[in-house]
Parts: sequence; structure tokens; C-alpha cells
Amino acid sequence: MKAHRCPKCDARMEVGYSLADRRNMLQPVIWIEGEPEFWILRILRLRGRRRYRVENWRCTSCGLLESWATERAS
Repeated sequence: MKAHRCPKCDARMEVGYSLADRRNMLQPVIWIEGEPEFWILRILRLRGRRRYRVENWRCTSCGLLESWATERAS
């Protein structure tokens, strides 16, 4: 895993993730391409869209957060 340095203060950054509450189930956040489109009853249309797992990096000194979406989600 590549070592990340904070762009603000140049301290070490550590990896983590954010959680989303989906129907009372906590799951890691994913990035989905394009603008949101809805089916009937406000259900998101996701078929055929690329999805990536969101990885968050937190600076150990100043607390700055950066998000990266590099690993394809299944």
C-alpha cells in the first residue's frame, strides 16, 4: 500500500473508510458514476454504472480527510 502524506502539513496519513446506513445495515461507501436516476418509489437506478469502493485517508497531525475511489466494487 502506498504511503500517503498530507498535502496540508506533510504528516503521515492513515487509511480508513466511511459507513453508509442502507436499510439499517452499515456498509462501506461506494462511488457510482453519473448523476442519480430513480425508478419508481425513489429506488436508485444502478445497472450498467461503474462502482468503486471509497477509501478515506486521515492526517495523523491536522485531521484533514481525503477520499480516493481506486478499487472496483463488486
